Amino acid sequence: MQFNYEASSTMDLNGVDYNLLQFHFHTGSEHTINGTQYPMEVHLVHQNDAGELAVVGIMFEEGNENAFLKNFSDNLPAAKDDNYSSTTKVNAGDLIPSTGGYFTYSGSLTTPPCSEIVTWIVMKNPIQISASQIENFHTIMHDNFRPTQPLNGRVIDDYDCSDFHWEYEGEDGPEAWATCFGDCGGDSQSPIDIKGSVVD
Repeated sequence: MQFNYEASSTMDLNGVDYNLLQFHFHTGSEHTINGTQYPMEVHLVHQNDAGELAVVGIMFEEGNENAFLKNFSDNLPAAKDDNYSSTTKVNAGDLIPSTGGYFTYSGSLTTPPCSEIVTWIVMKNPIQISASQIENFHTIMHDNFRPTQPLNGRVIDDYDCSDFHWEYEGEDGPEAWATCFGDCGGDSQSPIDIKGSVVD
């Protein structure tokens, strides 16, 4: 199940801008962490001007109802190739866990043609989703995950946000803050450019 995103959100990765194209879901999760598979995973797919991809993977664990997914729960497609258009404004950044670090590694698309053009960023901490929401997604998508693949000598970099030292520029600058501090990607952030009359 895929949600196409209007061109308005970017992610800075090593000084390069990646535009958010779409996000989609897998039941169960495609990545596992220490052998644990989660009931669902969302992929936020970004692309830079050179066509290279950066995908953020976020796990879901059973718990409280997920407020972000509630925006769509009454309008999920009932069958393959069904479409739904929404005028509801959402911020995909609301899917980013508010705490925790992430893993990153070089990999591929998880569906054919399986091109090895993806920088993966997999969040360490899961976010919650209710049992009924899991059931709703699974009823539509069934088991749509690719089994884990051999590492084949690749290096997984482990970023622990307890060691993250934010800066005002460079790779740890404002564009990177939301990776470790989810609230920094929220809808009501400061400072702002105030539009209004100025009284002398």
